Amino acid sequence: MTHPLRVVAVSGGLQRPHKSALLAEHLLDLIADEVPCQQRLIEMGKIAPLLPGAVWRSQLSDTVEQELAAVEQADVLVVVTPVFRGSYTGVNRRHDGARRLGVPVATMGNWCRRQREEGAKPTAAASPGTPPSRRPVSDLEAEVSRLRKKLASAKLDIEILRKATAYFAKGSR
Repeated sequence: MTHPLRVVAVSGGLQRPHKSALLAEHLLDLIADEVPCQQRLIEMGKIAPLLPGAVWRSQLSDTVEQELAAVEQADVLVVVTPVFRGSYTGVNRRHDGARRLGVPVATMGNWCRRQREEGAKPTAAASPGTPPSRRPVSDLEAEVSRLRKKLASAKLDIEILRKATAYFAKGSR
């Protein structure tokens, strides 16, 4: 007599409930409807906390070792992974936006993070790439212009003081 089919489904979702775990359970049920089998669902979210620090298999906990053995002995292995929405294109847009605005990428990242935390939705009046500060770009440009003039004035004052110091230093000899 042959043994029933051993079907193991591994769900890569780290949270519960997770769509990948629900899909894995559904697939196990579909297989069981067609073929007599032993089912086992392994959820990475449950065993992931047991993995840190283990370099060798001998360092794994008994729970993780049992799950690995089930995968090794399976006749059918179903692996379901979650789809992550993050992408490099979002990071590239942040880099491009920072370059266009002339600000460091970290600053742009802070603006994006603050926008997400505040839960503010961009308005139709806001232009793309506008940092989530509460002032319009024209106000920011005016402030930058004012600060540049102030810096130029301070540099001129320093140069005048430098020349005056040199002049009076020569006269005292």
